Amino acid sequence: MGVKRATGSGRWWVAVLVIAAVAFVFAIAIQRNIFPLYSGDHDEPVYVFQAQMLADGDLTLPGSQNEFFRPWLSGPRGDRLVMAFQPLWPAVLMVADKVTGSMLPALGLAAASAVFATYFFALEILRKTSRAAIAAALFAVSPFVLMLGGTYLNYVFAVALGTAFYALALRALRTTSRVVALFTGGTWGAIVLTRPFDALLYALPIIGYAIATRKRDGAKLALVARWAFCGTLPLLVVVVASNIAINGGPFTFSTTVSSGGASAFGFGYRALAPDAHGLDFTPGYSITALGSNLWALPKWLFGTYLAMGLAIFGGFKLWRRDRSTTSLLLAMTFIFPIGYMAWWASAMTILGAANGLGPHYYLPMMPPLAVLMTYGLLELHTWRRVAVPIALLAMFIVTLFAMPTKLDDKRFVAETSKDYAREVRRGLAQRGGQQALVTLEGKRAPYVMNPRPFLTNSPDLSDDILYAVDRGARNIDLIDRYKERRAYRLVSELPMGAEFERMPVQVRRQSVARGTSITFDTTVTNNNGSPVVIAYLCRGQKIDRQLLDMDSRKGERYRLQWTLEPDAITFEGPSERPLGAEPSSTRHGRCGPARSDTLALGASFGAAIATPDPVRAEWRTYGRTSKGTSGEVVEILTAPDQWIRFGGTIHSWLPADVRNDLSVEVEDHQS
Repeated sequence: MGVKRATGSGRWWVAVLVIAAVAFVFAIAIQRNIFPLYSGDHDEPVYVFQAQMLADGDLTLPGSQNEFFRPWLSGPRGDRLVMAFQPLWPAVLMVADKVTGSMLPALGLAAASAVFATYFFALEILRKTSRAAIAAALFAVSPFVLMLGGTYLNYVFAVALGTAFYALALRALRTTSRVVALFTGGTWGAIVLTRPFDALLYALPIIGYAIATRKRDGAKLALVARWAFCGTLPLLVVVVASNIAINGGPFTFSTTVSSGGASAFGFGYRALAPDAHGLDFTPGYSITALGSNLWALPKWLFGTYLAMGLAIFGGFKLWRRDRSTTSLLLAMTFIFPIGYMAWWASAMTILGAANGLGPHYYLPMMPPLAVLMTYGLLELHTWRRVAVPIALLAMFIVTLFAMPTKLDDKRFVAETSKDYAREVRRGLAQRGGQQALVTLEGKRAPYVMNPRPFLTNSPDLSDDILYAVDRGARNIDLIDRYKERRAYRLVSELPMGAEFERMPVQVRRQSVARGTSITFDTTVTNNNGSPVVIAYLCRGQKIDRQLLDMDSRKGERYRLQWTLEPDAITFEGPSERPLGAEPSSTRHGRCGPARSDTLALGASFGAAIATPDPVRAEWRTYGRTSKGTSGEVVEILTAPDQWIRFGGTIHSWLPADVRNDLSVEVEDHQS
């Protein structure tokens, strides 16, 4: 099949142009309407951020941003911060922004380019423009391509390059054209600048095919390889030079450096970042991920499992006519799932494989599958002409049935993000135009853009609103450094009296209380009627407990004061006796947090002093002791977390407004 002369007419070219134009428009429309605040994949804003860095002329960030402004998927190398991704796709986003004022056209361009690349690749295999146009259409209308095309992720762009590489390589082998071979090599180099591992996987099937089918004509094969290498060489020089400049070694890539070596091929403990949640990637986990992702893939095709059946049928028919071409298509189809068995993050796509963004590492399977599906349709056409429209109608119907759950997932992500962004925007409206410094919610991975990718800074930190990661008591230093900005803190908690449906984010004004002593005027209210009420204060691991009442009634209120000094805690208020560290009261008064810089004031309500798991209300903030001009002073951040702990069989902490049970006012005292 690969040696017949291409035939067709101009109307199919028009059809391909229309398909590409529709893909261009859909990519932008999907981003604007389905992913207005990103897709939920936290890699997305990193590409945008890297594009902004390139616009500023920067490949890395100052190491000074590491403590409080570290972007997601960045890590230190020396005195600089290295971002995770290769520079070509961010550069495309940056150029689009410079030329049009928006990065969105780059998404449309990537989608349209992938359509054209699929067309030319299919033309090399199927040898007719009509057939190639059908393959391009089947590729373009697949939910997999449509959804990923509407994101700032680089998968569709990489598939456009990879599929163009397929088409150029096949043409170079067929025609022995030096120019085509030169462009083949250049395209492959561009893939290395985008997704280096994908470049290897794209090359292997073509190399195997070339050796298997051209081994008797070694001179022509060597000519193609030589010119392809010439096309690749300049871009490989760029790759090596950028790796040396950014990562410190010619063959060291940014993903490894930014993750501190935690993100790598092979098995063992793997993570996106040293301080992010990871997994123990085992061969068993790899096989499970392969099965789950392959099972989910057909649901992202136009026609779902009918389309997969059509591709299998087409492959079977093609195998009987041209085994070398079929072998190539099968190799192109399965090289990516097999290759990504060694990549730990393929296991992370399982959760979103069915309804999230799909098994996105497998997107390069789409062009060869589209060709096999097209060949299956051609075989149906030769059997019964009416079979093709019936098959396409059935494929359309089952696709409609498959889409609602996928769209529901994306609608949930979009609405959740919109609600959060709206609440933050509403809370920050109180600043009256003054510049703001906003501490993000404390999470396990201390990065800006994770888990809220739309709360981001510009690379040069010139924004009116700066978002900073939560570093505990060290936040005091940040507030002192940015005294000209109003300081706020984001806290998600259940409002008083609200049903447990969602926890809206609160924007709390934050300041530093600083003095030789700090007093906490506290009111404890017994709202559940438990007879034993205990007040406690935790300063790191040091705990002070006071028994307020052993015969309390519902509605009773207790006013008390805790005073914190650099080396002492004092209590004033109603107290039957201090409990200290009595074993019987250890669980009754133990604090929720374990951090050494956390200060927690709490009240517990139980049936007895030794109640193992009473109801608790707790007010938490960060504090420390530091050197002042006249000696040691206590420093406390005034924007607290509030928590309630359900007793009994539930025994779980919940972030909630506890002011009905525990109210705290802070007053600092200077000597």
